[in-house]
Amino acid sequence: MAAGKYNFTIDQGSDFLTFFTLKTTNNSGVTSNRDLAGYTARASMRPTLESSTVYNFVTGITTPTTNGKITMSLDAGATSVIPAGIYVYDLEILSGTGGVERVLQGKITLTREVTR
Repeated sequence: MAAGKYNFTIDQGSDFLTFFTLKTTNNSGVTSNRDLAGYTARASMRPTLESSTVYNFVTGITTPTTNGKITMSLDAGATSVIPAGIYVYDLEILSGTGGVERVLQGKITLTREVTR
């Protein structure tokens, strides 16, 4: 399945924390939170897809893993050194057996801090 698309804004010099809930639909068409037991997550942003400059998010799978929630965060120290601008990002989950699935992608606007 293709990754979902979601764009958002981060304020330079501020703590950033968001979470996403992954859903799954069974053969009967019933939707529920995806069980993420045995998975880890990773997420990065770059100025362009080809850029060697990368900023990694702190990610986590919340407990209970049956709630399907993944957190992405950066602390104020991290966001203060990232230049303001527009970035591309993605969020992936990794299974315990080595499988990788991109679940979300999009653009991030990092707004310039005035008070510093």
